[in-house]
Amino acid sequence: MYAVLDVETTGGSPNKERIIEIAIIKTDGDKILDRYESLVNPEKNIPPFVSQLTGISNEMVEQAPLFEAIAEKIESFTKGCTIVAHNAHFDYGFLKNEFKYIGSYYDRYRICTVKLTQRAYPGLVGYSLDKLAAHFNIDHKDKHRALGDTVATTKLFHILLQQSNPEILAQFMHKGYIHRPPEVEFEDKIIGDVPEATGLLSFYSEAGEMLYVFRSYNLYTRITDMLFYFNPDTHKGNMLKIAKSIKYTVTGSEILSQILEITTIHENKPSYNKKNYGLRLVELKIVRDKNGYDIICLESSKKIMNNGITYFSNYFEGNAILGKLIKMHRLCPNLTKGIRKISTCDYFEKDLCNGACEGKEDAGNYNRRLAKVLKKLNYKIDNFVLVDDGPEFHLATLLVIKNSRFFGYKVIEKKQLETDDINYTDGLTTLKYHPAIDQEIKKYMAKNKALQIIALNTY
Repeated sequence: MYAVLDVETTGGSPNKERIIEIAIIKTDGDKILDRYESLVNPEKNIPPFVSQLTGISNEMVEQAPLFEAIAEKIESFTKGCTIVAHNAHFDYGFLKNEFKYIGSYYDRYRICTVKLTQRAYPGLVGYSLDKLAAHFNIDHKDKHRALGDTVATTKLFHILLQQSNPEILAQFMHKGYIHRPPEVEFEDKIIGDVPEATGLLSFYSEAGEMLYVFRSYNLYTRITDMLFYFNPDTHKGNMLKIAKSIKYTVTGSEILSQILEITTIHENKPSYNKKNYGLRLVELKIVRDKNGYDIICLESSKKIMNNGITYFSNYFEGNAILGKLIKMHRLCPNLTKGIRKISTCDYFEKDLCNGACEGKEDAGNYNRRLAKVLKKLNYKIDNFVLVDDGPEFHLATLLVIKNSRFFGYKVIEKKQLETDDINYTDGLTTLKYHPAIDQEIKKYMAKNKALQIIALNTY
């Protein structure tokens, strides 16, 4: 028995966004037996672009049931079924996380019609639901609504069951099937043991050398995708051919997995990671020229001082970040040192700056604007704790920022956050400092504005 699933959501990340509509069609592989659909109150605003795409507005879901109210129905409706979805990683990932939010565990075997079609019909012009519907002459109505997409996916699945190579179908229908190319030597059980969780995974050679490390919010999906799309002639394909073992760490926290990826790559220099997070410290300084204008300077630095100085991993990172700020805030690209300059500057002529280097903007006003812009490089407060998901549902990850720099992390029981009796710095796991860590934390906070932040006044 199969349960064909489609969800519409507030965004693309199962860990941060919510379901706004769900539809499930139960089928025996030949005919439709039953169907279920419902709008869902996501307990957050639906972004305008999602409303435009789906036609689902905040007003439509305001009186819709919370997921908790329909969870039991979904559990019973799909019991004993294999979940089928077009890009199952997305739809199943959202459904699994909705159950996680309410403290429940949901697990079903699933089949992805994207991967099944790619394996059964290689070389098609595309594998989106729209393109496959056109290829197989499927009438796809109510696109980007859960039921409309579920009906189209069900029709596609029926066609695949009827027309595909029996050997390929047998592989996909076998529970626990993992597509492992013969060139890849580690056992299926090793891959099957990788959890569907956020974390870090590393590949090792026979001699124990770390070959490659990656982070993902679903480690199992990431590694099985690598095997499914294996190409022996690619850089990553060569790595998989010589890898003999893997290790993983479950973090639950996306940003902690990214922090661990940075430090792991920097310390181990895996030969198959293209980005090595090399550290050639560059310090940001401000000096005043003879005309009273403040100049942005990047200078090499041998060590990190705890005095509020901003550091970058290297000149390239400093140039990229500061160059973007200069363009965004109409600063002068020529009032810099150590930053790539423009040989023939036409910023003022094109109304891209206020003409400071030509004396069109007075020094006092320019310096005040510059100081305000450079504050964007720092955290809004110097000392705080960022609370994120933990490796298990009942746990939370605490990232401690001290003097505007990442200081360390710890994992605690979520219920401890309800008390005042927490020593935030006791028992911290500390890591060797790397400027890229703070850059990524700032991006993560800007992207996830609902994260809990606990201000710390003293240590």
